[in-house]
Amino acid sequence: TLSGVTLDDTIIGYGGIDISTGLAFEGIYKAPSGSTVLNPITTLLVNLMSEGETLTDAIAIIKSDLGITTSVDLLADPIASALASTGTLQADYVTLQMINIKIDNTIGQIAAALDGAGISTEIIAYDVISAELASMLLAGDVDLSDSADLNTLISNSTTALGGALTSTAQADLVSIILNTNTVITDSVTTTSTALEAFEALAKVQIAAEEVENELEEG
Repeated sequence: TLSGVTLDDTIIGYGGIDISTGLAFEGIYKAPSGSTVLNPITTLLVNLMSEGETLTDAIAIIKSDLGITTSVDLLADPIASALASTGTLQADYVTLQMINIKIDNTIGQIAAALDGAGISTEIIAYDVISAELASMLLAGDVDLSDSADLNTLISNSTTALGGALTSTAQADLVSIILNTNTVITDSVTTTSTALEAFEALAKVQIAAEEVENELEEG
């Protein structure tokens, strides 16, 4: 949470510890001017605005393409919002956090693999992959549980970074991401309260980070 002063222009955050898992944060987040939280979705908003979209249009694109309920505030803290809400709205914010984590897992595991392959450092790759994902969102719906969309994201990102994974490595990476994203979805649908959902999601994030560490090792 950002507080204390009015922050103008794009807000950027990197380094430090993810307090939901206790693990080091190895990516990079951005948020529009005036934001109080940074996460994968606020980062996509900034990337879409860099493509010429207004903030209002960027919000509409993300909600439409990723299947997020229109009443949800993308610039709010999804965890705090869910815990302070009830009923359908609470479920919508749990879903928002689940989508944030699926985006982070997808980008993070690709970035780790590109690091391990010597194509890029993880933090630079994370930034590029997020930008490529925003470009795909401009073109239409994106399903992070679809192998074709994941292959497109990986190929576009490696091309932008001037490298390429072997076909076997890319196929394995897609399989890893699909499996992890499936568990992320299941962790929300098999829990009965918002707090249980967030605890389950954190456990998946910790396991996914172990996979990322292996990918970084090549």
